[in-house]
Amino acid sequence: MGSRLSIIFIAVLALLPWSWTAAGVSTVPDAIAVDGERLFVEYCAVCHDGVAPRGPHLITFNMMSSGALLKVMNEGAMQRQAAALSVAQRTAIAEYLSGSEIEPPAAVLMCQVPIPSLRVSDVKQWTGWGGDVQNRRYVNRDADVISREDVVALELKWAFAYPGATRARSQPVVHDGVVYVGSQSGAVYALNLDSGCTHWIYEAGAEVRNGPSIVSGPEMEVPLLVFGDFDARVHAVNALTGEKVWLTDVATHPDATITGSVKVSGDNLYVPISSSEWATAADPAYACCTFRGSVAALDISTGALQWNTFVIPEEPKDTGEVNGHGASRFGPSGAPVWNSPAIDVERGLLYVGTGQSYTSPASDSSDAVIAIRLIDGELIWRQQLLAGDAWNMACFIGGGANCPEEDGPDLDIGAATIVWQGDDSNLLFVGQKKWRCLWS
Repeated sequence: MGSRLSIIFIAVLALLPWSWTAAGVSTVPDAIAVDGERLFVEYCAVCHDGVAPRGPHLITFNMMSSGALLKVMNEGAMQRQAAALSVAQRTAIAEYLSGSEIEPPAAVLMCQVPIPSLRVSDVKQWTGWGGDVQNRRYVNRDADVISREDVVALELKWAFAYPGATRARSQPVVHDGVVYVGSQSGAVYALNLDSGCTHWIYEAGAEVRNGPSIVSGPEMEVPLLVFGDFDARVHAVNALTGEKVWLTDVATHPDATITGSVKVSGDNLYVPISSSEWATAADPAYACCTFRGSVAALDISTGALQWNTFVIPEEPKDTGEVNGHGASRFGPSGAPVWNSPAIDVERGLLYVGTGQSYTSPASDSSDAVIAIRLIDGELIWRQQLLAGDAWNMACFIGGGANCPEEDGPDLDIGAATIVWQGDDSNLLFVGQKKWRCLWS
């Protein structure tokens, strides 16, 4: 059987907070010369000398591009931490770490002809993350798929190198001969499945870490491509031309982000909302923490917000306590949602898993499975799989001023829940760094 294969190269970059002052921002004296090595030693090495387990060591940075490092400081996860550095200082650090000067991203090979047309449905392909609304990752044996016997005969057909990027976290979706995929640079590409050339490029403006989904149907003239970005905005793009149809900001917190894939069902799409406040908390002068994970529903035609449900119902409040730097403590907080929702059409429910709390005491919505009613966003039930899990990056750096007393173990439910309906049982499968099975 003939097979089509694309290979995506994945590299991981995760910069962590720098040293902090009591004022709440990192500062670089003007007297310091623009020297990358000295700036790194003075302000970055505290996180990248092996102390912070999630902080890449200096030796790994020369495998990353200077442009990608600079983008993380300018627009990505380290934007807040690098705010007090000048452009020249950030550039010097990026070039020192990568060992190369910043250059414009390489051009991609554009297709000579546009996409001629797109079917409004493509039954052979998955429409997005998880394969279907239940996240079952299931392909019928009668479908035209790669078999076990085919694997040994596979050969590289083409490869696509992401310009200006050092990692790829966006699962591609294929529809009617076109591969759609997001990138670290914020570009979303429509690639020809046969040749790998690029039909069009859409600039989202922030990293696209989640897999895009195709929305199609007999009532639509052209399918839509929908996805979220790192700045917590949801995009709907004409899948044929790459033109923006609508854009909706679902952020309810300055550190909100979208890393899980949106899920489309009926007339709505459902958006998991996470945050990077776990990293911001490393600043000992930061009043930690006020983010609550949530799920938003948007009208698929217009992008209008239908509802946004917090998985922690109660709003974070000032506890009256302060840390050693005089910053107030807030709670409950955390329980980010960074997995793709699963839809139970029969019960009219949506299921997601949550991450750890950011502050003490740990919320009973953290490390939990949450059921939300599709029609109005009402939180129907929640079942916690691990109690007392509160953690943020202050537990490793910044003197621990904002580290919760629980200090972990940070066992998020990161994988998308799976709804499985068998002949005599209905199950939810939940991945929490180990598999669990719940009755639904």
